[in-house]
Amino acid sequence: MIDQLLIDAIGDALEAELPGVFIGRQHTAEELVLPAVLLKIESESVVGGPLYRGTIEAVVISQSSESTTAQHATLCTEVDTAFRSLTISSPAVALYGIVATTASPDVDGGQFRTSLNYIAGYGPTT
Repeated sequence: MIDQLLIDAIGDALEAELPGVFIGRQHTAEELVLPAVLLKIESESVVGGPLYRGTIEAVVISQSSESTTAQHATLCTEVDTAFRSLTISSPAVALYGIVATTASPDVDGGQFRTSLNYIAGYGPTT
């Protein structure tokens, strides 16, 4: 539950920073529109406390027939910059820190796909 709240808050923040880019969340069944950033989280509770640590994957997707590798790289940079300066506004979840870990570019079925991975610390606000 708290994972979904965090992904929704991050998605809302990214939508404000990246107008025109579809932000998808793992727990919704929205139709994909490119360019897009798909958000996914895997988390674990920190033992003995209400805090969580999660790995957030942001998959940046562009249609290769409509953009160049340079345009896709620019979009990836914009997404990464937004993540590194991320502030969320949520009454239910607080983001305590986020650190970039890896990036993995790929071309798959006519799409540029780059996975940007981050480690996040978060928890409930109450």
